[in-house]
Amino acid sequence: MKFASIRAAGEALYGAVTEAGFIALSPNFPQWATLTEVIHAQALPQLAQAAEGASVTHDFGSFTYDMPVAGGEKIICVGVNFPDRNAEYKDGSQAPANMSLFPRFARGFVGHEQALVRPPESHQLDYEGEIAIVIGKAGRRISQADAYDHIAALTLCNEGTIRDWCAMRNSMSRRVRIGTGLGLWARGWCLLRMPRSWTMSASPPMSTGSCARTIVPAA
Repeated sequence: MKFASIRAAGEALYGAVTEAGFIALSPNFPQWATLTEVIHAQALPQLAQAAEGASVTHDFGSFTYDMPVAGGEKIICVGVNFPDRNAEYKDGSQAPANMSLFPRFARGFVGHEQALVRPPESHQLDYEGEIAIVIGKAGRRISQADAYDHIAALTLCNEGTIRDWCAMRNSMSRRVRIGTGLGLWARGWCLLRMPRSWTMSASPPMSTGSCARTIVPAA
């Protein structure tokens, strides 16, 4: 089941995306104002049940996509977590023993099919297809065996990066890279219910990610 947040005729809605169009489900669940609140309540199964057999409420072309999960508390990005990723930098450095972590901010994201804004400081706006994992259940010191119990869904993300500003891989270049004031946007797609094993591909082709190839497991 695919879930999304949309805007139609000035109204913000969430619901399910099908091959025929969008099914607005938010009017049926007034207790949850956003898809984020649905996820916090661990109620995606209720949305899926409500969508079964329901009629399309909005045809494609009659709405625009918002960021799938708006208002998330944290957006943590993982860097250099594929075994061949370090070689792409071509700086002669040894592959790191651990992945890198850095934040992004919600105002630096736009919905599917929305424009990514290139800042005037650089013409090297690059893009990468990324797997984004949506955490639905809070926890601390979670064991790997229990990790999947905390994942609500996943989505694809088109991560925009000013590539020439990232030529030097140090802490400053990381901070520059995530500066939302420069308009470094990412684009999110519809949410998918979380499977136990998965590979995701972006279209147009950017990259293909598989949880089986990561140095540190996704879950």
